[in-house]
Amino acid sequence: MKAKVGRFDIVRWKRFYHWNRKKPQALLRFFWKCFDSRQWSLFACSYRGQDALLSSYQ
Repeated sequence: MKAKVGRFDIVRWKRFYHWNRKKPQALLRFFWKCFDSRQWSLFACSYRGQDALLSSYQ
């Protein structure tokens, strides 16, 4: 069974991001115009810096 091809082209997105990384409005507009939620998932996470991981437990 062949997988369906979505309309979100990750290479195109990376290229657009590279040339427009300091233009958040343009990035968001382009991303949401091209993002295919049927083929891709989004996750948001936060992490601690390395110094916080090495400090003693408080």
